[in-house]
Amino acid sequence: MLEQAVDQATFPVVRTHKEGRVLIDGNGDANAKVAELMAATRDAKRAAAALTSAVQRMHNAVSPMGLDTAGLPEFEDDELSAPER
Repeated sequence: MLEQAVDQATFPVVRTHKEGRVLIDGNGDANAKVAELMAATRDAKRAAAALTSAVQRMHNAVSPMGLDTAGLPEFEDDELSAPER
């Protein structure tokens, strides 16, 4: 989803550039700036994919984890209400 958000953030500029309506301060080259934007977008999408993968691995690692509350005073009420332990 992060990759999609990066794509969506650049869509208005790309569409406007195709219509020839992008202006760059100081009479700069719109083609060059849009090409720079697209290169940065590709980099951002690769980084987003890597981040998504790493966060998913984190989730997979922590998902089966639990907390052993036995003997912790702040959880004593839990133990009393769950005699099946």
